Amino acid sequence: MHNFVGLSPYLSEEHLTMFKSGSKPSDWQVQPPSLEQLASLLKGQLEHIKSQLETRNLEEKANKPLSVYGNDMESIGELLNFAFIMKGSILGI
Repeated sequence: MHNFVGLSPYLSEEHLTMFKSGSKPSDWQVQPPSLEQLASLLKGQLEHIKSQLETRNLEEKANKPLSVYGNDMESIGELLNFAFIMKGSILGI
């Protein structure tokens, strides 16, 4: 989200590098976080996003659009909806 709507990064640079698009575990040079650490980070992400966006208009255009499977998301609200859907599918909710 930080690239698209101007949030301060939530994850460390190390985590961003490990989990960026196209990365794979065989490329990692450091010990990966545990499943418990990842779950904790994922849960804390919601509060971070809320604190960063609570005064912003959800119809506001993002810094850059995100295109996934041919669907263009251009507003902060569209990007948030996508992020929450992805989080729900990862957590099984």
